[in-house]
Parts: sequence; C-alpha cells; structure tokens
Amino acid sequence: MIDDRVHISDANPSLLESLADRVTQLLKTADRPYQLALSGGTTPAALYRSLAARSADGLIDWSHVHIWFGDERCVPPDHPNSNYRMACETLLGPIGMPPERIHRMQGEDSDPRRAAAAYARELDARVPSPDGWPMLDLVLLGIGPDGHLASLFPGSANLDARDVSVSAARVSERLGWRISLTLPVIRAAGRVIMIASGASKADILARVLAPIPALEDRELPSALIRDLPQLEWHIDDAAAALLSRAGLSTV
Repeated sequence: MIDDRVHISDANPSLLESLADRVTQLLKTADRPYQLALSGGTTPAALYRSLAARSADGLIDWSHVHIWFGDERCVPPDHPNSNYRMACETLLGPIGMPPERIHRMQGEDSDPRRAAAAYARELDARVPSPDGWPMLDLVLLGIGPDGHLASLFPGSANLDARDVSVSAARVSERLGWRISLTLPVIRAAGRVIMIASGASKADILARVLAPIPALEDRELPSALIRDLPQLEWHIDDAAAALLSRAGLSTV
C-alpha cells in the first residue's frame, strides 16, 4: 500500500490543479519570510503558470517569499535551457517578483565550481540553519527518467557531496556541467514535493517506490530521499501506471 505521502491525480490537468492548491496552501500558512526552491522541467513550468494565474486573481501573496533554485545548467541566464529563464517567463516576471528576492545560480560563470561556492555562501548566509544545514521551507523537484533529482545524476561526483550545500559536477559530455543543491540541503528542507507526470516516468517511479529499490542508491538518486517524512509525491495516473508491478497498491 502506498502511504499518504503519495498523491495520484487522474490526469495531468488534475495534477497541476492539485499541485497549485498544495503550494498555495503552503504559502498561505507559512511563517515569514518563506524560502522556496524552484525546479526546472516541463511540468513545473506548467505549475508556475498556474500559480501566476492565481496570483493575478489575488489568491497568493508573494511579498514574504524568497526564490531559490534547486539546480541550474551552466548556461547564461537568457539561454533557452536556463531554469532561471524558464522561471522568469512562467512565474517570476508575471507576478513581478522583485530582483532582490530572486537568488539565482550564476550558470554563466566560466568556473562552475566557483559559481557553486558563491551560491553556497549566499544560501548559508540568508537561510536559517537550525540543524547545521540551510533549511529551505519548500523544495520543488522533478524526477528524471534515470532517477535523478535536481542535478544529482546516477553516479555523478556531486551525489557524494556531504560537506557543502551546493556543488557542481560535469554530468556527461552531452549534459555538460550542472550546479545543484546537495542531498544534505534537500534532506534538511521543511517540505519537499516531488513531481512526476506522464508515461515516461512510470518505470522509474515503480523502481524508486518499490519496497526494495532495484539498484544501488548511487544508481537511483531519488531513492536516497524517498523515506523523508516531509516528502510528498505528486504524480498523475500515467506516471503511476506500473506501481502495481512493484507490489504497491494504489487503492
């Protein structure tokens, strides 16, 4: 039986509505200031548009929210692949988020490790660290078809980072360098929401949520956080299609 941290919606529009409801609820009931880390990806982009529409209707107050990023590609901020650019186009621009409350990763820096260290310093300085790690209030994440989260990929060097809050690693020749929050920061967050939509995520979800993951942890990064008590999974029917194969009831 899947526990009550897994929320399954019957279709992608319903998933977006459920996600927007949940984020709106968290923002409304939050202490101030509120530290929110955004994810890249197609479904998060649709979520951000939905949140922007709610803001236009006066349903969300962003005046106490600080925006952070879970990861970034090492590209300029106006590059089509930039998570920052996507967030600006779908959410931050439409809601008029002041630049001083947007904390972006400097993906254009010629030295990704230097950019990671700079972001770590900013995060460590601005976000409370009651247990030794910056405690973001909410971290939004997507799961990749290979099980990666943020820019922590199977076997990547930064998956082992345990002494810094932000790291950089060259993932592969195709994917290049990425900057990412590290696992200790993700684990320290007050709330983590993992989003999965579509049939392309069905196989990896069945493996990650199986009673015993099929692969070693380094080969299945999302499994490294699946038992966090503050983690919520928000998925649609297509992504949940193979959960019964893993011995998990969705009833």
